[in-house]
Amino acid sequence: MRRYQAVLILDPDLEDKALEDFCEMFHKLLKRGKATNVKELESDMRDMAHVVKKHPRTRFWRVAFDAEPGLIAKLKEEIRHDERLLRQMYLSAAPGQKEEGSSQEG
Repeated sequence: MRRYQAVLILDPDLEDKALEDFCEMFHKLLKRGKATNVKELESDMRDMAHVVKKHPRTRFWRVAFDAEPGLIAKLKEEIRHDERLLRQMYLSAAPGQKEEGSSQEG
C-alpha cells in the first residue's frame, strides 16, 4: 500500500448539505476500495491563481489515505462527472516521507 493525498477543488457555491453529501460519497468510495488511515487534512475556501471553470474562488479539500495504486484510477473514473467537482489531483508520498498537515503560521 502507498500513501496518497487527494486534492479536490469543488464548486464554491455548494450548500453545506451538498458538500457533506460529496464528502460522504468520497469516503464511501475510499472504504469500498479498501483504503486505510483516511485523514482529512484541509478544507477551506481559497482564491485561485487563475479562474477555474469561471470561479475565481473555490472550495479546496485535501484528504490523505493509504491504498493500492489501482484505486486511484477507479476514484478518478467514479467522480469525474460529478458537477460539484471542478478539478481533482492525486499525489503519492515517497516512502518514509512525513505527512504534511494544515500549514499554520504562528
